Amino acid sequence: NESFARENKLIAIAEEDDYVKVAMANPDNFEVQEKLQFMLGKHIKPCLTGADGINVALKKYYGSLEEKSMEGIFQEMTSS
Repeated sequence: NESFARENKLIAIAEEDDYVKVAMANPDNFEVQEKLQFMLGKHIKPCLTGADGINVALKKYYGSLEEKSMEGIFQEMTSS
């Protein structure tokens, strides 16, 4: 999910038959790999990627946190 990806600086970049290729800022974090493998139900093939590149990809895929915060504020204001 988005919060897990942002917190652990990772993003899936490809899916094959039995594994998911994941760009990770810290591919040596085996605990995160195990959690992700459980969440996805597939083996994980980690790839080292800089945190800045992952942040750009996360922003492109999920949007910025600032935009989400503003959307939440707007929804709260209009739902009253």
